[in-house]
Amino acid sequence: MWLDAISVVVILATGDPDDGSTRAIEQALHSALGNDAVVTIRSASRDSAAGASPSDDGAALVGVVSWSDRQKRATIHVTNARDGRSSDREIRFDPADVASERGRTIGFALASMVPAEALATNDAPKPATAETMPIAPRAEATPVPPAEPSERPPSLPRPNGMAVDASAVATTALAGYGGGFGGVFAFRLPLAGAIGARVALGARGGDVAPAQATSRVFSGGVGLTWQPWLDARRRWAAGARFDALLLHHQLTHLSDDDPESVRLSRFVPGFDAALEGAFRFAGQALVVMAVGSEVALGRTEVLVRQHEAATLSPVRIFGEMGVRVAF
Repeated sequence: MWLDAISVVVILATGDPDDGSTRAIEQALHSALGNDAVVTIRSASRDSAAGASPSDDGAALVGVVSWSDRQKRATIHVTNARDGRSSDREIRFDPADVASERGRTIGFALASMVPAEALATNDAPKPATAETMPIAPRAEATPVPPAEPSERPPSLPRPNGMAVDASAVATTALAGYGGGFGGVFAFRLPLAGAIGARVALGARGGDVAPAQATSRVFSGGVGLTWQPWLDARRRWAAGARFDALLLHHQLTHLSDDDPESVRLSRFVPGFDAALEGAFRFAGQALVVMAVGSEVALGRTEVLVRQHEAATLSPVRIFGEMGVRVAF
């Protein structure tokens, strides 16, 4: 005899009944079958789970879930209580899929296996009594098709994984020259938790008008990144970074009475610090922005005919905007 409310028993042959994937299985079943569905989840050894009988639990369906390959593969063995027939389904996951997404996929797959007779009986109109009043039909009573590997939502980027950045940069010097426009290319590598490593190369150009010169600054940096905030869908992120820098200042001067341009350059150590933000707009691609300051550990004077014409400021403010591709 079928119950008025759909009853589903989920037995975990392997896995922790208290982890995020198990809770997501239950939530997905209620979402697909309705809040009045009776969902029972328990753990058992593989041998005892295989012998479970749906009729003992009064359930329309008994599903045995077995995890393997470090939860990258799930095998679902279901038994139909009405005719005793069984079937199996296997779902594979990407390493980057979070536990809740894996559980939701399994829950919807189980919901799609509930017998049609149970769904029809559950959706049939019931007479109103003192205890039960008519309610609107559930909008989500239709079984959801199982999520095959090709139908799963795109995998989310790892919280702090490897990534490559390419950004445009605008720099302005404080009390002097040394700013300009250019670009930065960076590679990020995860270390531990929210901490990562960063290697960057950059170049920019500008003018030093008092010296009738053009300025070029080439930079190489090695440092650390910190991404303490990331939303649940990994859509928005915020953090900071700190880099040790080696700056190469190059000035090219040409005046009317010079036969050819004069080029001088020097290396200066320095560091930078910045606040960063990111927005994932598609798959593994993000828009990134940063604002911060760069400090050169040395003052650079620009001399023209032995007279100081300008100074390259040791402190500069910069802003960056570009694209990040995560792996």
